[in-house]
Amino acid sequence: MVVVTTAGDGLKKVTNYLSETLRNYGFNKTYKLNLKIHNQKLNEKDLNKVHKISNNWFNDLQVHKLNNPSFKAIFYYNLWKNMAIHDMSTKLDKDYWNLTNLKNYYFAPNIPLNPFKKFFGMILSKILGMVFKKLN
Repeated sequence: MVVVTTAGDGLKKVTNYLSETLRNYGFNKTYKLNLKIHNQKLNEKDLNKVHKISNNWFNDLQVHKLNNPSFKAIFYYNLWKNMAIHDMSTKLDKDYWNLTNLKNYYFAPNIPLNPFKKFFGMILSKILGMVFKKLN
């Protein structure tokens, strides 16, 4: 769950950016909770929003619901993976992909991919691997 609070602007942009980044790293689904807070107390509308979104998030966690990722998420997952594998990222990124063994997958291993999306991830990973190998 992405939680963003501010007393100023940019609330939705920051929330959407963080949510998209998490999905592209292989997180199954993200819930977004953003609140513009002007004082220490939440009003009734904000409290209802917090309860609704957190209950939906909690219910999905309880039933272990997994959603099929978008093609965009599969693309970025394989892009970042191949950048790390081929030393076009930081050492920490490379260590992460190696230590978690995520480099051997086309998307996070616990997230279901239908056959077409699995094939897409496989082909994409091979192509990106060849491109980054040549650039290195």
